[in-house]
Amino acid sequence: MPPIVTSSSRRPRRGRPPFLLLLVALAVLAAIAALVLRHSGDKPEVGNGENTNSSLVTRHSSLDPSPTNSPLATPPSNSSLVTRHSSLDPTPSPPRLVNSATPPTNTPAKKLSWEEAESNRLAKSEAIMLAMAPKKHFDNEVENTLDAVFRPGSQFLQLPFIDMSQEEVVAYLKRPVEIFDDDDEAAVAAKERTAEAKAAALKFIEQGGTINQFIRDQVAAEKERQATTAEIRAEMRRILLSEGTEAAQAYLDEVNPLLEEQGCQTVRIGRGEMNLLNRQKKEKEGKK
Repeated sequence: MPPIVTSSSRRPRRGRPPFLLLLVALAVLAAIAALVLRHSGDKPEVGNGENTNSSLVTRHSSLDPSPTNSPLATPPSNSSLVTRHSSLDPTPSPPRLVNSATPPTNTPAKKLSWEEAESNRLAKSEAIMLAMAPKKHFDNEVENTLDAVFRPGSQFLQLPFIDMSQEEVVAYLKRPVEIFDDDDEAAVAAKERTAEAKAAALKFIEQGGTINQFIRDQVAAEKERQATTAEIRAEMRRILLSEGTEAAQAYLDEVNPLLEEQGCQTVRIGRGEMNLLNRQKKEKEGKK
């Protein structure tokens, strides 16, 4: 059967050529690119009909130099940000008031008061030291130094030193020592002791020595004498605690004359030794 044939007054539509589709695609891509560039370069404006709660509006409103609806436009007054940047304000707030009852410690009045109190304290300390220091009986350094060095039991943290020429020292050593009627026993003893020391020092210098060498030798000899006295006192205490008071006193009666010959201080049974002996007796009685 032959195929059915139909007729029409219109020409059947043919397919679009491929290059036309390519032009349309390129135009669409160019429009999309232009839209993206415009949105990325220009800042969008919020219209009256746009949603103000959208993420886009919230993100860009924080960058607006004059925000109106941003939560950062009116920060709380006690926020750390406001406190931190307030120090950079070109017009700082008025200074904080200070209680007048507690003035600053660096005020001139308080400093002067402290300096006055410190000066008074130093003056009192100096007065106490001068009162404790031995009385000086002479008007020159040579005789006063010899008096201090030859005083029994003398001790020094620093060796005395006479800063004078040999001629000046010899002149003072040759000057006689004067004892007056109103001198007390301590002054008389000091002057007699110093007169003997001056004679020994003058002889030492005539043999080629110096006054400071003479002083150093005397200080060393005094230390040795004190060490000897300490040994005798320690032995006396041992005898006192082991043998009793009578045995300790008998020992002192024997050695004290030897100490005097060597120029050492004599030893006696003092209150401290007796207290030690009594304490030892009580401990022994408590153990029984």
